Amino acid sequence: MKNILLYTATFLLLGVGAFAQEPPARPAPPQDQKSEEMPATLKGCLTKGSDAQTYALADDTSGQKVVFSGSSKLDNYLNQTVELKGEIVDRGGEKSFQPRTIKTIAASCKNGQK
Repeated sequence: MKNILLYTATFLLLGVGAFAQEPPARPAPPQDQKSEEMPATLKGCLTKGSDAQTYALADDTSGQKVVFSGSSKLDNYLNQTVELKGEIVDRGGEKSFQPRTIKTIAASCKNGQK
């Protein structure tokens, strides 16, 4: 009887010790190219790009035209002055803008800009 109690107590202690351990750390997902993200806010006139789901924004501050891919939901904001917040992603020298949020600044573009 003492042996059964001793074995039971031993197995219980070993079981508690096994559950108390931390799970192994997961390795980071592999990256085929090094990428660097920089937050960016662009304000200007949103227009349709040359391809489907491609858009262009003529930035009010710099005057630079930024072309990027985005969801067809952006069609609701075409020919409006908007503020886009997102990231500029640099993948080995190739930069692209990835919008995250959009806000209407004006229902049209200033100076008839399109």
